[in-house]
Amino acid sequence: KIKITQKLSEDDFGRNNEFCDEKMCPYADNNNFYDHIIFFDEASPQLSGAINRHNCLYWGDDNPHWMCDVRTQYPQKLTVWSGFCERGIVGQFFITGNLNA
Repeated sequence: KIKITQKLSEDDFGRNNEFCDEKMCPYADNNNFYDHIIFFDEASPQLSGAINRHNCLYWGDDNPHWMCDVRTQYPQKLTVWSGFCERGIVGQFFITGNLNA
């Protein structure tokens, strides 16, 4: 599914950096800041070979006129969850079926 987003302008990059600096400033003196962050992601490859297009974006000025293929509502898949933090890698957890948050 194509996601509609705003077009970036030249001054957006400077504003993004300012925002990050402003948000990180309170933590600059905290040497243990990164001890409390876990970066993680998940992937759900399907046995049919279809990919999860949830994380795929197409950047362009024109409509690419993409077509979506028809799939089963409940495909067989395996979800892999993993993360990392200052102390190392967290997991590789393999989950079958659907996830409910």
